[in-house]
Amino acid sequence: MLDIHGLMADLSKHHPSFRLEVDFQQALVQQILKAMPNSEPHLEHYIKNMRLDIYLPTDRIAMELKCRLSHRGVRVGRYDFLKDIQKLERVVREGKAESGFAVLLTNVHRFWCPPQRGWKTTTDAAFRLHEGRPVTGALTWADWAKPIKDRKKPICLKSSYLLQWRDYSSLGTDKNQQFRYLAVSVK
Repeated sequence: MLDIHGLMADLSKHHPSFRLEVDFQQALVQQILKAMPNSEPHLEHYIKNMRLDIYLPTDRIAMELKCRLSHRGVRVGRYDFLKDIQKLERVVREGKAESGFAVLLTNVHRFWCPPQRGWKTTTDAAFRLHEGRPVTGALTWADWAKPIKDRKKPICLKSSYLLQWRDYSSLGTDKNQQFRYLAVSVK
């Protein structure tokens, strides 16, 4: 059984931050191997034309990871994370995995902080990932929004997820020095 929160807590002790998403992926694979020596995790695993960031064949667990360290592209980051959840739902539904985890690690408070008043009228209101928000069903850009390249299609989530952020690490007192993560379990 994969304990994602235990893995992330242990990982944060040795890797309080990452510069690149690929570094996050590789470090998490190493942490999985320490905690679950027989898990045989695969990086960048393909299952019938579908790429997964990490796949554990012995436990049939699929994982998608995001590491967002810049204020640029917050809307894109939100969309892409929810798209990962949709992908994992499909992988599980089609029997290619028993379960999955989508994990977003970031130091950008705009991902987890509740938005200011009027957020429901923003272009990306459906894709918001703030603390305590439930996400489910069809998620689309606002009717009047100009869709972002390669991200025009709505996201349709079959299950409902309550978003709960957790602390990962703190490198100081500035707002961009606090790292938090969101882990969504897909079954």
